[in-house]
Amino acid sequence: MAEQILWAIKRAMQTGSREFLINKHSDLTPAVSTQILDSLSDKTSKFYWPGCRVQFLSPTGYLKVIMPTHLHECPTGWLRQCLNLWYAQQILRPEHTARILDNIATCTEFEGKFAGSVKTPDVAFTPVVEGKHYRYPSVVLESGWRESRKKLLLDGDLWNTGTLGAVRVVLLCKAFTKNRGNRVGADLTMCRNLKGGEICRRKISIFPVPEAVEVDPFITVDELFAGSCPMDLDPETHLLLPIQNLRTAFKREILACGKRPA
Repeated sequence: MAEQILWAIKRAMQTGSREFLINKHSDLTPAVSTQILDSLSDKTSKFYWPGCRVQFLSPTGYLKVIMPTHLHECPTGWLRQCLNLWYAQQILRPEHTARILDNIATCTEFEGKFAGSVKTPDVAFTPVVEGKHYRYPSVVLESGWRESRKKLLLDGDLWNTGTLGAVRVVLLCKAFTKNRGNRVGADLTMCRNLKGGEICRRKISIFPVPEAVEVDPFITVDELFAGSCPMDLDPETHLLLPIQNLRTAFKREILACGKRPA
């Protein structure tokens, strides 16, 4: 079964159907999923394809492989620009660059009901203390275009609860075709881990643009550094996530796809 799925993935890559390569394989055993994921990452394998992002959710046996498009990557570029903005505003300083990793390393060390799961984030910030990076990121962003909202929310649950609260903030950015037309809507859901295990969610509309003046979301310095805030920083300082910048980036990519913002 693993080889059949691998051939399906390879054909999708070769024919350009890359945004969402696998969305129908569920109830897979960990052994089958491991064989598939190992083959995709092994440079000596005929199925090796660099740049793809993988996910296996152990509770459902759900396998997903994505080769990102420009629209899918739009929110990841925005979050990285936010990090650069915090440095430009001198909220963070050059000496702090060694304290935060911007990477997309695949995580396999999930806990609880998500034990055995595998996930490559779309973008993640990971704290570094005394030269060693943390086991989990502090901030994660997941982007969804062809993925259903239900599955994107499950991604958030994986990071929020599958790390026992180690991931402080999860950003879920969802783009979707509105009313089966040529218009594309988008929204951002912010999932913040609070003390005691409670998760606070806030949903923000990107398109359509809301009539009311919006307040930009933020993460705190304490959340970014996962409780290991540098001594020269105030842990309660707000690091803003400008929604208008995300809206501008989305509009550019939506128009490039021949569609219009909702």
